[in-house]
Amino acid sequence: MFRSDAVPSLATSSLDWETMEQYFFWQLVSAHDIDIKVILSNITKLDYNNHPETLTSILLTLKKEKPTLDLLKPILCREIKPLNDQFVISVISSWYLEHGDNVANLVSQLLISRCPVVSPTKRKRGQGQGLGSRGGVAPPSAERILGHMERIRSRGTCPVLFRAEGMQKALQIAQAACTDTQRMLFSNLFQLLEEDEPHTPTTNRNSTSGKRGRKAAPTFGNSNKKNAKSVIKDLSDSSEESSEEEEVIKPRQTKKTEKNKCSRL
Repeated sequence: MFRSDAVPSLATSSLDWETMEQYFFWQLVSAHDIDIKVILSNITKLDYNNHPETLTSILLTLKKEKPTLDLLKPILCREIKPLNDQFVISVISSWYLEHGDNVANLVSQLLISRCPVVSPTKRKRGQGQGLGSRGGVAPPSAERILGHMERIRSRGTCPVLFRAEGMQKALQIAQAACTDTQRMLFSNLFQLLEEDEPHTPTTNRNSTSGKRGRKAAPTFGNSNKKNAKSVIKDLSDSSEESSEEEEVIKPRQTKKTEKNKCSRL
């Protein structure tokens, strides 16, 4: 009933139809074995506010498809604004829930292919050529891809997407290629880069390898203990004798002083 080459023109004509008419049209399209790439040929011309029926029908069709680079490219070519346009966010989020790391690998592969090559010297200096400086590259540009990724990040629909190894590498390459203005624009997105923390080896405090051990405190044998006791006893006896002598000497001295006073009188 439908030919594949006639679908794009019919889809464009259906934009002026009533909502119910568009619904029946897309039901007929889904009933036929029509390549989804043909449907996506006009995806960039669809407006989120004026063509919600068509975008919703295409979104439902894309959810059933397996993500590929050929499908991802036209989707990411859509404008980033208006902010209420959730088409790209919905497609990538639904794909990620179903296919996981495959989506992250496709996005990172596409982003790396759109970034200009930065020399190691400029990379160390932080001097990027800019994401739009690579000529002859088909859309979407690296800046537009990062714009869509920033919107996905701000929505928080699939935060695990940015932790994938491929996405981390792609963001690092994109950050190195950015100008200072672009780095400020996507600063929140680049903050998702995981920094490698330097590993500090922990030393065991209880280990004594390579260190001199403490000297053991001297211990007294039985003979030494007896000698110590005898010394302590002698000291106590001598202290008692000295105290008794002091008591004897003190009254004698007082008697002499009294006699001297009487003789003077």
